[in-house]
Amino acid sequence: MPGFLFDTNVLIQYLREGPDSIAMDAIIRASEIGNVLLSRVSIFELWAPDKWKISEKSTSLIPRWVRKLDAGDLPLGIVEIVEDEVEEHNLELPVAPQVEVIHRNRYWVITDESRRTFLQIQHQDGTLTISSPDRRREEIQSDIEQIYGLVEEYNVQILGISKASQAFAEVILKYHYRTLGKNAITDALIIGAGMARRAWLITHEIQRWCIIAADLQRRSISIPPLKVATPETILQKAKSYFRRSRGCSNE
Repeated sequence: MPGFLFDTNVLIQYLREGPDSIAMDAIIRASEIGNVLLSRVSIFELWAPDKWKISEKSTSLIPRWVRKLDAGDLPLGIVEIVEDEVEEHNLELPVAPQVEVIHRNRYWVITDESRRTFLQIQHQDGTLTISSPDRRREEIQSDIEQIYGLVEEYNVQILGISKASQAFAEVILKYHYRTLGKNAITDALIIGAGMARRAWLITHEIQRWCIIAADLQRRSISIPPLKVATPETILQKAKSYFRRSRGCSNE
């Protein structure tokens, strides 16, 4: 039976979008036609900070906003700046946001209806900085418990960091640490785990990982083929496709 190793970004999609997500549908489908796999590295990654930050020069802001900021006041309309970032992280702006001034140093915290910090805002040296708060320990533990719930329900096998996966990860880093970017080490270990099991890697990083797959194939390196697909591909293709195909599918 084909194996399907789900990347961390697919697990995060499930955590954010819930049981009606494409990620959940893909996990269910994978359990029906093969074995569902998960790297322990992905569990570790859930502890990593999921912070984002944007900065805007005061000269690019609406002048009346700048005047209020300089006076120590925060115009609520300024939250519109982060709408794209909020949408990308599948968050919703608070219906009735509350503003708290911290240390009276042009530093504000916006909280939601439950008084939990939603945004941190600072205006200093001609720059407006808006960032997300650190995730709380209980939020991370709740996410991990949800993943272990999937493990139990769908008989998911969690893979450790074997010697073979480390060796394959080292090859990937040697040639493609820049392709993988800031998550190069963890991504390489996850890819290496999939290669060690001859499994399909299911990810939203399809373009980057397909570049790596094609390059490794051209180099004729003596390692298992890197097989990559998206969650959507699992839902679209028959079981026989995953048995015979040895490449990268971003269809």
